[in-house]
Order: sequence, then C-alpha cells, then structure tokens
Amino acid sequence: MKTVEWLIQFIDDYTCNGNQDPPQLWGDDEFIQEKGISYLKNFESSDWNILHKEWKNRSYPWIMCLIDLLYGVDNYKSQELIVNIGLLGDDEETLDAMECIQEFIEEIDVKVKEKLKQKTAEIIRDRMRKINLKKKD
Repeated sequence: MKTVEWLIQFIDDYTCNGNQDPPQLWGDDEFIQEKGISYLKNFESSDWNILHKEWKNRSYPWIMCLIDLLYGVDNYKSQELIVNIGLLGDDEETLDAMECIQEFIEEIDVKVKEKLKQKTAEIIRDRMRKINLKKKD
C-alpha cells in the first residue's frame, strides 16, 4: 500500500468515511493527529499528486480533517495543497483553508494571494447578502 493510501484510509476511518465531523477535530488525543501527520511527512511526489486529485472527491468533514493534518506538516507541499483547497474548494472548505493560509500568506505568490482574497471577499459578500435578506423578512 502506498503512503497516500494509508493516509486516505486513516482519514476515512477517523471521519467514518467522511460522514461525520471528527470529534473536536483531534480532541485531547494528539497521538491520532501525529499518526496522520507522519503519513504526510513520508509522502513522495506521486503521493502528493494523488492527494491533489483525491481531495476533490471527498466530503467536507474529510477535507476539514485533511486541512488540519496538512497544517501540522508545515512544508511547501502541504502549504501548496492547502492553497489549492482554498482556491478550488467550496465556500466552507475555502474558509477553513484560509484560516491556515493566513499563517504563511507572505510566502504565497502575489497573483495567488489576489485570487484567494477575491474568492474570500465573494464568500463574505454572499453571506452578508443572505443575512440582509433574512432581516428584511
């Protein structure tokens, strides 16, 4: 089994195949989180390529778990994938990714920063519109 397959199975198990939020993400059990991070630290290029494709087919709880693990690795490849989720994910995935991205935003290409800024602004504007519509009702 490739390392990426072990990571995918790990997240599947931890999130009940992506059907439930991890309890308090990792709760008090840092051992569980460290196990997931250790898989990522042993990734080869082919593992990263597979994960770049695989996350798009997963549920929000699964992706939330992945983002948290990626953030714990703190290397270029993990940051690159968090940015990818921020750019291509749905609104919730983008906002979760942005929480991590703000920690390394200065290391990101200016054009990519601008795209992230625009997407985040659109999400916030949309949510504000919805709040204002509810107030009118």
